[in-house]
Amino acid sequence: MLQGSHIFEIGDHGAIIVAAPDQEATRNVYFTWNEGLTWETLRVSETPIHVTNIIIEPTNTAVHFVLYGRTSASSKDKNKEPKGVIISIDFASLHERACRLPNKPDDENSDYEKWSPNGVISENCLMGHQTTYIRRKRDAQCFNPEEIDQVFSQVNCQCTEEDWECDLGYERKKDGPCVNVTAETYSLEPPEECEGEFYYVSQGYRKIAGNTCAGGVNHDPIKLPCPGKGIFKSKIFMFFCLITLLAALYQYSKKTGPKNPRKPTLDVTTRPSIGGFQKLNPYGQPDSSREEDEEDDEFDNQFKFDEEDDSGPELMSVVQGKKRMTGRSGLETAQKSIPMISRPGQ
Repeated sequence: MLQGSHIFEIGDHGAIIVAAPDQEATRNVYFTWNEGLTWETLRVSETPIHVTNIIIEPTNTAVHFVLYGRTSASSKDKNKEPKGVIISIDFASLHERACRLPNKPDDENSDYEKWSPNGVISENCLMGHQTTYIRRKRDAQCFNPEEIDQVFSQVNCQCTEEDWECDLGYERKKDGPCVNVTAETYSLEPPEECEGEFYYVSQGYRKIAGNTCAGGVNHDPIKLPCPGKGIFKSKIFMFFCLITLLAALYQYSKKTGPKNPRKPTLDVTTRPSIGGFQKLNPYGQPDSSREEDEEDDEFDNQFKFDEEDDSGPELMSVVQGKKRMTGRSGLETAQKSIPMISRPGQ
């Protein structure tokens, strides 16, 4: 590279480097097309100027640079103030050809090649990933199109010792592991105020910020549950257990309960029929299952009618095909345990 202290800027996707001395006045700037193999001189001022900075648009893809600074104080006139200077440098005026075949890198007819930055330990991996770029070949004097996509591929690498740095309170001895240099001892005890579900205990390492490696050497902090806040002690887990227990008890009660549920204990149910009221069983069907002798007596005991009262329409009760004619007043003097006449069954 150039000898001495220089200020510089990169353009055209890295294909052009422009530099100027920053510790002394100069009339020239220098540029290279081949990554510093050779440098060319460009006269930009007849008066020596102190270059303050060289700038370009933020993405470094253009070929238009701006240089600014100030003139030197004149040795003849000490009272003469320096003047500010801005100089535009446009390399497009060289009218170089556009680079060919960016989609066929490493081809002999292409002006492009593949390139990957590499780390110290893992070849072609830097910051935990291998990135392959498409760049202009070093000796190809051509302009890159501004819209060219430089990144060809990117994949994560396995972690190595290079991807880890020592945590606070630890130092690496030569090329060995990180060692605790404080008086504090290594402990897995939880902190006094354990917030959240888990807490972490450092192993003396932390991954370098921005590193994307995966697998390989693992120095991640140890993850431990906070006391009383593990999964088996969480409110959600306890609620789930309670719901599961209630569901199990419900299913168990269905299986072990009485097989024949208790039938309704209605004494008499009647519905109107032709010629009177018909005796029904508790399910709304005509009752024909009673024993004649026993249930006839029970029926007579329940219904006590006043035969002398003949006011109102006649009522008829049917028991095993037997008909009895009664007066309406019998219902008015019946026992309170007798249910009311229900609606006809469906």
